Amino acid sequence: MVTTGVNDLDKDEVNIISGALELRKKTVSEVMTKIEDVFMLDYEAVLDFETVSEIMKSGFSRIPVFEGNRQNIVTMLYIKDLAFVDPDDNTPLKTLCQFYQNPCNFVFEDVTLDVMFKIFKEGNKGHMAFVHRVNNEGEGDPFYETIGLITLEDVIEELIQAEIMDETDVFTDNRSKRKRIADRTRQDFSIFADRKTESYKIRISPQLTLAAYQFLSTSVESFHPNVISETILRRLLKQDIVCLIKKNKNWRADAGCVIYQQGKSADYFVLVLEGRVEVTVGKENLTFEGGPFTYFGTQALVQTIGVAESPSIPTSTLGSLESLNIDSLLKHTFQPDYTVRACAEVLYLLIKRSLYLAAKRATLMEKSQRDNNQSGEQFDEEVDKLLHSLDEDGSTGGATPRKISKNLIHQQGELENIASKSTSPRNPSIFSNTSPQKDINGRLSNADLHNELQGREEEVSLLPHKS
Repeated sequence: MVTTGVNDLDKDEVNIISGALELRKKTVSEVMTKIEDVFMLDYEAVLDFETVSEIMKSGFSRIPVFEGNRQNIVTMLYIKDLAFVDPDDNTPLKTLCQFYQNPCNFVFEDVTLDVMFKIFKEGNKGHMAFVHRVNNEGEGDPFYETIGLITLEDVIEELIQAEIMDETDVFTDNRSKRKRIADRTRQDFSIFADRKTESYKIRISPQLTLAAYQFLSTSVESFHPNVISETILRRLLKQDIVCLIKKNKNWRADAGCVIYQQGKSADYFVLVLEGRVEVTVGKENLTFEGGPFTYFGTQALVQTIGVAESPSIPTSTLGSLESLNIDSLLKHTFQPDYTVRACAEVLYLLIKRSLYLAAKRATLMEKSQRDNNQSGEQFDEEVDKLLHSLDEDGSTGGATPRKISKNLIHQQGELENIASKSTSPRNPSIFSNTSPQKDINGRLSNADLHNELQGREEEVSLLPHKS
């Protein structure tokens, strides 16, 4: 600096020389990143698509893992450790940490940068270290407190007296929190999940799917093979019916953890696959817990009015397409007298009534195919055409209710033609507007019938389209 203008050193060279000379004077506490600004992962986290996306968006290659609180850092996660991890498997983070067992390096806050540089050069404990100090404030015994972390990049930046930025950095400096001027647009990783909306399809393992299929077909009367055929039930389980409620410490106060609310109408059936739920029953608020393969809401699927007792409806139509049409037209409301709330991370099946009725229709079409000796290819074409038209109605956002209900009535006509040999003749008095059927609450208006027809557009295809 004294010979500036006489020597041939430029500014960067002078900065490097001065930085090297000051390396022994600076401590790690002066250049570290504070612990509250560090991106971390919980040891109990699950490596699903959201977690892996957050890791990718953070831009870091080494991520600390804490257990309990952020001060208790137990291990490190390297990005390369995710090479064999499929987000669809929902692998627990603890499984990965127990396999690799990456060590953590702890240093005291008064360690100088030249010593830190030497430790990083050896590479025995990696290029990241956690800074801790002895906290002897207040009552009780002194303890180690983690206050930040330091990396090899931080030491080199002090050595060359300049900031090092790579293509993933958002801030120019972790301490000043000054953002980059040319901040690149954050990438959207949703294309890797093959999803078009935020509520993408949650996948479960084939073993869990098989267990759910066997349980429904044997233990839940509404899904017995004589009601929903085995092939249709397998296709039903491939639909977007899997829901996940994540772990929440304030689950009692969070409305998102409520699956059923006492006195609130519901039109869906729920089967718990993993996790635990708290069930509160009756006016006495009796409470018990339910675990995997506990189910609720079968009354929301089945018809609860005495159709067979009505003189205008012959008993021969029950269990056929006629009774199914009646069931879909009736205004059906189920109000549970209990509350079901997720008290842990819960994975469950949610089957809406419209989807359940679509499965019963597909079962009738399958029976009609066997009765009429129709070829499998012909049957697939008919069902594919019918359900494809349902998909088109549901996907067109600008369709009017009048148009949708006409399409649904037309589809009902096609279904009745296919199943005409296995069902009894239509009884015109069943769908008469002058005497609509009443539900369990004792009332049903013509407007309710029209609204129920409109709600049928939510039915989805149970048979996959041909590729």
